[in-house]
Amino acid sequence: MRPSVRKFSEIEKEESLKSLISAAINSDFVFDLGANIGKITKHLIGTGKDVFAFEPDPAAFPHLQKLTAPNLKIFHSAVWVNEKKQTLFRHKDWEKSHSHTSSSLISSKVNVDSRNAVEVNSIDISGIVSNLRGIGVMKMDVEGAEYALLNYWSDSKVLNRFESIFCEFHAKKIRFGRVKHLLLYLKLVVRGQNKIVRDWY
Repeated sequence: MRPSVRKFSEIEKEESLKSLISAAINSDFVFDLGANIGKITKHLIGTGKDVFAFEPDPAAFPHLQKLTAPNLKIFHSAVWVNEKKQTLFRHKDWEKSHSHTSSSLISSKVNVDSRNAVEVNSIDISGIVSNLRGIGVMKMDVEGAEYALLNYWSDSKVLNRFESIFCEFHAKKIRFGRVKHLLLYLKLVVRGQNKIVRDWY
């Protein structure tokens, strides 16, 4: 994890995907948070490892459900620090685009609003992780919720069950995001967990 967010070039995106797949092959289990329609999930299934994919948006989930594999388990749920109903805020132009790639639990995210928000279930993955053996890998694209989650996992030691967490950061799109990013970075450095969290696109 870097102390600030930057954009990835197309070549860097390809290299990041290769790194994710390589890490997944060498892991014991894989988590895909914010799986959306399953574009990255398909690659992760191909590693042969047990894959746990999570997607809360009811518009995206049916597409993810079309993926079937003995090593895939999917959850129609947001990942959060507790298990209760949450509001999922959708893109501001939802009525025209039906774009579910920006859906977020974070109301302050600049490109979402409450006009087409939906209520979704949330899950704390700590229990799932504690029942698994070995060390995992995660791809994480949760549209601003990553700061609350990574802080929570750092405190609860869930972070230490992962060799790598490939995370897309949205500091520029949420309120006080740059401050949250820097504080998380410093916290992980102090705790020796910084190398676990890797920047993703």
